[in-house]
Amino acid sequence: MLNRNVRQARTRLLLYLLVVCKGHRVAPAGLAILAVAAGLSIAPTTVTLPQVRTTIPVFTTTTLLAGAVAALLALSTLTEPAASVARTSPRGWARLRATRALLATAAAAAALTAARPVAAGFTLVVVLALIGEGMLLASRVGTKLAWILPTSHLAAAATFGTSRTGETAPWAWIIEPHASTGALLTSLLLYSIGLTFWMHSPDHDITDPDQ
Repeated sequence: MLNRNVRQARTRLLLYLLVVCKGHRVAPAGLAILAVAAGLSIAPTTVTLPQVRTTIPVFTTTTLLAGAVAALLALSTLTEPAASVARTSPRGWARLRATRALLATAAAAAALTAARPVAAGFTLVVVLALIGEGMLLASRVGTKLAWILPTSHLAAAATFGTSRTGETAPWAWIIEPHASTGALLTSLLLYSIGLTFWMHSPDHDITDPDQ
């Protein structure tokens, strides 16, 4: 009985991997992330944010924009390509979801860090925070709307994230170009929460593109 269960589990895993490796959003997103990284390597170092609460020019690194695009691309790979297979093994499903999310995050962070090594800390702050927010929302409403929360946070921070004196508000830590330990820990905590919720979200939240 045990050997039969093991064989069934292996068959489900192989079927899952075959579907994933056929290129369900993973290959296009990966190529797009590489293109973003290539653009970052030749882009200007800083960009002016459209802050409305201060007349003082507020600058941040262009890694913020590249990190946001890479995070959204990484989130696009989370849509499950073989939901019908994954539903037959709930425990394995959580691990597979975690693996996909971690690999997508690592790919985005590594590509941007290679393009601009001096901004490695800031890259992690942006990528971890935005992907974490996306996974958190995806666990409640599905992957198709996962982009709303990170995009809204980025837009609000870029527009209203500084005071009249030019100081960055605590909730807008993702636009602060000098990544502090507190900012990195905040992003890591947010990512961990998002990943946990994403791993254990209900089955009805799983999207099957074949349906």
